[in-house]
Amino acid sequence: MGPQWIWTGRQEPNQHVWFRRSFELPAAPIRALIVITADTFYRLYANGECVLRGPARGFPHALQVDGKLDISTFLRPGRNVLAVHVLSLGVSTGLSVFRDRAGLFLEGSADCGPGKTIAFDTDANWKCTAGAYRQYVARCHPSLGFQEHLDLAAFPVGGDWLLPEFDDSGWDAARVLGEPGILPWRKLEPRSVPLLQTTAVQPREVCACFEAPDLAQADSVAGLQRAADVSELARRETSGRSIQKEELRRCRSLVEQGRGEIAPQPAGRCSGMTLDFGETRYGWPHLEVAGAAGGEICDLLYDLDDSGASLGDRLACRKGDNVFESVQPRGFRYLTLVARNVRQALSIRKLKMLDASYPGAPRGRFACSDKTLNKIWETGVHTLRHCMADTFMDCPERQEQGWAAARIAGMTAFYAFGDRVLYRRALQLMAQSAALMPEGLLLGVAPSERAESALLDYSLHWLISLDEYYQFTGDLDVLKEHRATVERVLSFFSLHEGERGLLGAAPNYALFLDSAPGLDRENLSATFNLLYLQALHASARIGHALEDSGLANHCTRHAAALNDRIFMVFATSGRNLLVESVDVRTGEPGDVVSQHAIALAVLLNVLGKRDEDRTGPVADVLGDFLPPPATEDSSGRVRTSLFFRCFVHQALAKLGLGTVALDDLRRTWGYMLQQGAPTWWEEIALRPGISRCHAWSTHPTAFLSRNVLGLSPLAPGWKRFRVAPESMDLTDAEGVVPTPQGDIELLWSKTPKGGLEIELRVPEGAEAEVGSRVLSAGKHRTTISK
Repeated sequence: MGPQWIWTGRQEPNQHVWFRRSFELPAAPIRALIVITADTFYRLYANGECVLRGPARGFPHALQVDGKLDISTFLRPGRNVLAVHVLSLGVSTGLSVFRDRAGLFLEGSADCGPGKTIAFDTDANWKCTAGAYRQYVARCHPSLGFQEHLDLAAFPVGGDWLLPEFDDSGWDAARVLGEPGILPWRKLEPRSVPLLQTTAVQPREVCACFEAPDLAQADSVAGLQRAADVSELARRETSGRSIQKEELRRCRSLVEQGRGEIAPQPAGRCSGMTLDFGETRYGWPHLEVAGAAGGEICDLLYDLDDSGASLGDRLACRKGDNVFESVQPRGFRYLTLVARNVRQALSIRKLKMLDASYPGAPRGRFACSDKTLNKIWETGVHTLRHCMADTFMDCPERQEQGWAAARIAGMTAFYAFGDRVLYRRALQLMAQSAALMPEGLLLGVAPSERAESALLDYSLHWLISLDEYYQFTGDLDVLKEHRATVERVLSFFSLHEGERGLLGAAPNYALFLDSAPGLDRENLSATFNLLYLQALHASARIGHALEDSGLANHCTRHAAALNDRIFMVFATSGRNLLVESVDVRTGEPGDVVSQHAIALAVLLNVLGKRDEDRTGPVADVLGDFLPPPATEDSSGRVRTSLFFRCFVHQALAKLGLGTVALDDLRRTWGYMLQQGAPTWWEEIALRPGISRCHAWSTHPTAFLSRNVLGLSPLAPGWKRFRVAPESMDLTDAEGVVPTPQGDIELLWSKTPKGGLEIELRVPEGAEAEVGSRVLSAGKHRTTISK
């Protein structure tokens, strides 16, 4: 009959279901290939060994499947078992969409020789049960699923359900839902990104070790208290009795030896510790305890700093040994373990994190005469690594693919990793959101269906990103794949132009632009319309690449007209700047100027064409950065956040003011380094909820490779590239930029007369444009005069 979608007889929110299938093998298998997926998360075991976690995020109508994977090394002659833990969130989040149905799908068989193929597809022969997880618990975050409360004492049958000898006779037969193609999983797509690598990471140090009153008054069935109580509890070190040296030793042994002990506590009191993992990480926390009397509660509280926790998971112990590992990945730096109801010493065998990361080491490299800039480049790569999973995440704790962060991450990844796979998948995920938005707009966070994900400007960034992706990769197939989506998005914005032919606020959609305060989103926005102009130019280039003259000519004409309208409506009286907004009703210009609009205007040649722009008001606005940690003043200018600072730096470089951009890198990103930041923050002013590891703040890595090394593509896929180093205030620089043609290696040093001596390696299949010269593949030494 073939593999079927299966589930239990019930469909409820936050449903943890355990599935098993036992089978006999006549001999050791030659191979055993499987294909597996589930809605929403699964963890697959073979004879007790964890084989796989998944699936990669996706929409139900185009669900990703993992396979074909060979699991023969986990199988043996005789009795075997496949076990799958599936978590159906039963709600839509910022990284998943739920369509009223949960399910597990597995296709697999073991080849044990001629005529000895044993199938173990999901069907009515699978067994299932539920009940060990508390169902009605708090959401961790609006973007995420639920807290996980595992009560092993409530497990209906004792023993290890992962092993072949476990007795599952009391479990239910799985309910068959239907064959592949049933709704909502209309199409199953092979996983389009590599499987993540997992590395066991121990905490680096103990921040606090405490005994305190049990403020939450929790027992084995009570829910974990939310932010206020648990945050307060985690800070109560000084409210309990003095911490004895023996307790501190037990806490520190978790760091030094990977194991420790929790001493018994009197009724109404709890004990715990806060552990620092050194930096924000993404993966699965793992706890193993031994010698439980039964009824002990271990709460795992996660946070970005050591001031308290806003989400957590729980293990309620049964007698003996207990293991907890979250099904959902978590993002955190600090983990607070709080133990309650401890009547006899409780041994902690392991407390670690299975750190998940995208496979592959960075191919890019950068070094120059300024050690601070070198550290900034490296920290950007390190930050991005923690934001690369099954797609680009804005940050490990929220885990969303928001397109503002994804656009920056994609650019940084090209210069640092030379990887196109994750960017291609990110573009595809956002394009697939069109199925949920019949008007033609794309959701800015995908996969998602939340109302706040309908961000107008993110669709424009997506169009620009599609062109940037093509310029770096030369991947024409991706342009063909998204040709219809490009036209739909352009049609949406064309229909929403107002009487003046400009975009204004749309009542049914949000407008992000930037997180910096002061931008006017209610009237005609220069920044919004300049993004539209940039998207039209990108779409025209896409049309030319596809040899689609209709698309290319339409976008070129539309862009020319929009360019004129922007300058006519937003230009100041001196015509040397643009105001940020114009009243949509009266047409009266505002008096606020933003770095956002001026930067885009320079990049699009609306401004910056005159020599005086390098020293006049344009340069003054772009270079007006407040020193950190200040974020705003009352000068009448709107300054960008760390996200939009990317385009300001590009505009400064275009005006020949790259040194001003470097100074901002040293001052702003250098400030984060001075504060001990191992990864880049979301914003320079840290507030509760602000990410300490954010993808959109990695753009200095790309800036240094693009502008200081001076390497950028001139033809799609780097078949022809520009070599135009900017020495600025540096004496030398060297590095590598990975491309589809191979790695470009460059070293330059400043000559006594101010010129540059260059050593360059051009990969096969590419040619380099150095001033008026064109260099073919091979190694070259040349000089660029001042």
